[in-house]
Amino acid sequence: MTAGKTTRRGFLATVGAAGVAAAVPVSIGAAAPRWDARETYLAAWRAAYLEELEDLALALEPRFRAGEFYSFRTVGNAWQDAEGQSRIEDAAARHFNLGAGEDEWDRADSGTARMILAASPHADATGDGACYPGDHAREAVAWDLLAIARARGWYTPTKDECPDPAEA
Repeated sequence: MTAGKTTRRGFLATVGAAGVAAAVPVSIGAAAPRWDARETYLAAWRAAYLEELEDLALALEPRFRAGEFYSFRTVGNAWQDAEGQSRIEDAAARHFNLGAGEDEWDRADSGTARMILAASPHADATGDGACYPGDHAREAVAWDLLAIARARGWYTPTKDECPDPAEA
């Protein structure tokens, strides 16, 4: 682990520590209201997730620049080219242990998936109908990574590429 960098294990430890810190009052007479603890916990959670996401994005930068990663593209009148989006989701799944395919779903960490969905800026943009939290989390992380790559100019979306759903 590099100094100042969060790993997946560090991300999970930070989330756990933040939860304990938020739940334990400073003194018996000064117990924080429950909603304050929840907000403190979620803020620490989001910060840890965004730091981990930043590290993952930097690791994937060459693949964005090479054109390997992109969002859904239209073929005719439908979003049918999902290959680039699927590659990002697979990279996210491997990084966060979310299951990178049907044969891995039973080994996926659904607790991490739920934590990601609580922290991701793109959690609301995940697919309708998916019933497994890992499915939603993989898609949320993919959109988060796409937003970073687009903002940093690591690749330029084509005109037939799906726009960022958070900006719609």
